Amino acid sequence: MVILGIGDNMTIKQLLKIIYEFIKDMGTVITPIVAAVSFACLYNPWHKILEPYFITITITTLIVSFIFSILKRLYLKCRNEFKVKFNNPNFEVEVKYGDLFKEKSNIVIGFNNYFDTQMPEVISPSSIQGLFEQLYYKDNIDKLNSEILNALKRKKCQAIKNNTDKVNGKRLELPIGTTITISNNNRKFFLTAYSKMSERCMAESNITYLTITLNELWDEIRNSGQCNEFAMPVLGSGLARIPVGKMALLCLILLSFITSSKEQIISNKLTITLNKKDKKIYKLSDIEVFLKNLQG
Repeated sequence: MVILGIGDNMTIKQLLKIIYEFIKDMGTVITPIVAAVSFACLYNPWHKILEPYFITITITTLIVSFIFSILKRLYLKCRNEFKVKFNNPNFEVEVKYGDLFKEKSNIVIGFNNYFDTQMPEVISPSSIQGLFEQLYYKDNIDKLNSEILNALKRKKCQAIKNNTDKVNGKRLELPIGTTITISNNNRKFFLTAYSKMSERCMAESNITYLTITLNELWDEIRNSGQCNEFAMPVLGSGLARIPVGKMALLCLILLSFITSSKEQIISNKLTITLNKKDKKIYKLSDIEVFLKNLQG
């Protein structure tokens, strides 16, 4: 039952959907075989040759289709990635389970609108940003702060206010969506402010903030990424607390990227990495169908 994707907390609706998909998979095998046998039986001598074996052929067909359906479902359940190619312009989207920082491309890192870096008081060490800081700036966080400040100056980013009531971290609040580029270890990192930090250092975001951020992010990558590949996590699925399911957030990011790419190319390839702990949340087959529906 595990192979078929049936869990302990299966609802009747989910069970019926699995049964439907299972029967549909079997039909893809049974239909052409039955059609071929039926066609052959219309003509002699095939009719006389096949008639004694009709039951055997039927049972064999059912067994083969049953095995095919199980193998297909096992494959869909076990696979960890897929790719979809788009034309006019040409680019590729890959969705995969894995470690964002093992990607060899440029990387998107989500920040708050103060570009805070202080751990653990403001930034969680287990967050994507926290891992980024530990991997690339562990012994020199001042270097990261300097690179952020210089990048903000180059873009002439203007602070909204100097928030002296903020209990920890930086005080200069920047607009949501502010995105800058820094370089480290022969790759570029696109730092984008998609969440708003409260005075008590609680990060919050919403769909409006994320939509604004994605538009600014795509523009920054167009201007600074030279169309090279880049990877990113599902922004807003962690501590930013966007009140939307992770699947919906992923689809929003994909839709935004593809729509914007069709207006003007952003990159040759986008890779979105998913946490392996979320395998029960993300349905790769559904995401793949969603992307393929956007190919036209």
